[in-house]
Amino acid sequence: MEDIIIDTLRERSIKISSKRAWIVHEICAIQTIHDIELFWISLRQKQPVSWATVHSTLRLLYRNGFLQKTPIGSRSFSYHLIAAA
Repeated sequence: MEDIIIDTLRERSIKISSKRAWIVHEICAIQTIHDIELFWISLRQKQPVSWATVHSTLRLLYRNGFLQKTPIGSRSFSYHLIAAA
């Protein structure tokens, strides 16, 4: 799934930095993000990554049909990896 996501984004002329590819890899490994902040913290424990990079990558994957966004509470969302767009 990771290769499909990266290849599809490149075909759509979206730049894939090493950080963005790594975030995609991590998302594919866990399939679901229940809490964005906890996901970001877990990534930061592995290597430096900004909140903006994580958030923009999630938004990019959602807008390109790779993540499903489900509301949890009034201002929070969980993200679930879905089949290739």
